[in-house]
Amino acid sequence: MNASVKQRYFDHNATMPLAPEAQEVWMDAHRRAWYNPSALYRGSLQVSVLLDEVRERVAEYLQCVPGCIVFNSGATEGNNTFFHYVQRVFPQEGILLLSKGEHPSVYASIQSLFPGRYEWLEHDVHGRVDLEALEQRLKRGGCVSVSVLAANNESGLLQPWRELADLCKRYQVWYHCDATQWLGKLPARGLGACDFVTVSAHKLGGPKGAGFIKIPQACSLVSLLGGGQEMGHRSGTENYPGIASMVRALEIAQDHASKGTDARAKWRDAFEGALLKAIPKVEIVGRGAERLWNTSLCLMPGYDGVQWARKLDRAGFCVGVGSACSSAKETASSMLLQLGYSERVAKGAIRISSGWSTQEGDWQALLGAIQDIWVERNAHSADTSLVDIDTL
Repeated sequence: MNASVKQRYFDHNATMPLAPEAQEVWMDAHRRAWYNPSALYRGSLQVSVLLDEVRERVAEYLQCVPGCIVFNSGATEGNNTFFHYVQRVFPQEGILLLSKGEHPSVYASIQSLFPGRYEWLEHDVHGRVDLEALEQRLKRGGCVSVSVLAANNESGLLQPWRELADLCKRYQVWYHCDATQWLGKLPARGLGACDFVTVSAHKLGGPKGAGFIKIPQACSLVSLLGGGQEMGHRSGTENYPGIASMVRALEIAQDHASKGTDARAKWRDAFEGALLKAIPKVEIVGRGAERLWNTSLCLMPGYDGVQWARKLDRAGFCVGVGSACSSAKETASSMLLQLGYSERVAKGAIRISSGWSTQEGDWQALLGAIQDIWVERNAHSADTSLVDIDTL
């Protein structure tokens, strides 16, 4: 990318920039609270107390007991940990149910650990889980867990996690909720009602390599063996600076979320409306369904998603291509294929995801860049009409 071109970041679902306040906490913790919290001298005991305090703050947001919060390296570790725990408790029998929008760390874990023991949940055209169909399946019995994320990382589709938690509790089946995308963008209140919740710090403005899993009380889950840190659930010296920075980022995100997101969703919606009029055959995945206010998954014509992303990068815009964990592979999104899109159409997907610092003008500038690329491609075509986002 030309260094003179201003860069606008539209890939917050892949990772968010470290919030300045979170960076300050991280640096201060490295200066003042670098001791091993498991040691017995004064500095270490102080870090142990600080670790308890940030655990309590996370539990307060989720509305659960502090002892249910286990700090780890992020949601991929948390998801793997959950499924290994299921395997230990139910080694030979029991069906696992999951949605078709889960993160690759969920798919890979289930396929590796439970071949032939999982089923797909029924859903609507957007991928939202059919609660009535799920209840009928749970009534038949034989299920041990349900995995449905709170918000899809590609389309932004919101799942009914509150209703899912109630339903699973009624049928005494574990509900595992990957809340990584939800937590940095929407209120956390009530997530503690889910049996297992996984989160990554870098998706909400914290540092990479930090996260947590919320577990039920009196749960015997163990992810790493060794010194017995994290109340015996995960061995290894706790990364207090990363954890403290994550919790500060969570506080900032929750403060933003409490002020409402309607205006930001309108900016995204105006962008989508203009894009659909400007370029023929564009499709917005999940348009009309309840989605994250920041996310737009666009199926683009003319180029595949990787080409669109590279051209937009040269124009000064960072956008994603499907799931961040697999976008570099230049393959079609498995989520889109599972929803019934052809491989050709799915390969045209670009994921646009804004952040708290994104302004209305950034959306307008992105639209202009996409239109410029389209016009350049069709320089010899008469069909190059433009749409002004401000006129919608």
